[in-house]
Amino acid sequence: MGVKFAIVYSVDGGVGKTTLATAIALEKERVLLIDADWEKADLSALFGAPRRPGWLSGYYGKDVYLHKVKPNIYLLPGFDAAALYQRGDMTDAELFDALFQVLSALPDAVAEERLPVDTIVVDTPKAPQLTWIEKLQRRLKAQAFFIADRRLVVRLADVKMQIYGKYMRYASLVVANMLEKEDEKMPGIKMMNAYLNRVKMPSEYTAEAVHKSLLSNRRNKEAVRMLVRWIKER
Repeated sequence: MGVKFAIVYSVDGGVGKTTLATAIALEKERVLLIDADWEKADLSALFGAPRRPGWLSGYYGKDVYLHKVKPNIYLLPGFDAAALYQRGDMTDAELFDALFQVLSALPDAVAEERLPVDTIVVDTPKAPQLTWIEKLQRRLKAQAFFIADRRLVVRLADVKMQIYGKYMRYASLVVANMLEKEDEKMPGIKMMNAYLNRVKMPSEYTAEAVHKSLLSNRRNKEAVRMLVRWIKER
């Protein structure tokens, strides 16, 4: 069986996309994480990766730093991609083209390096173009996890629901984050495949601390484990 791809995407920033990618990786293991959120590169910082050449350097044929989190969890940082994007030296479209080429080559690289991973999890920038998601699904057979905050559940009349609807059509699973207890009875909850309750995030900004806080809630733990099972069974 070849390496699987799972992408985590959203319309908005700050909805927990990076947190979910972190939780999936630490709960599942045998994962190679790709920090392709070139707006922030938060995933790289969360896992304590040094500011060394990441996945984008591979596109240019240069040496790439592979950050070893655990014996079976690795991360390709995104600091260099974020720096170029923030300076205006590369556009969204250029970065996606580079990312697609890198992702396409990764299964062979994983096999050649004998990395103990079977899944590549990609953290993306907010509101990626829908054509990008479609290409990743069509060409790489990627599973797509769409994540939004509680507005997706409690504000069904919101104009933004039209945008959400377009993005959700590409989702393998839809996840709502930061729900409150009373949200369990909201009509929009029926649209969700999984949901995460709001928890207090730790002051210590590390992947392990964030993962522990998120899964301290029983329903959050059940939701993350369901997503992991989904990846394993597809």
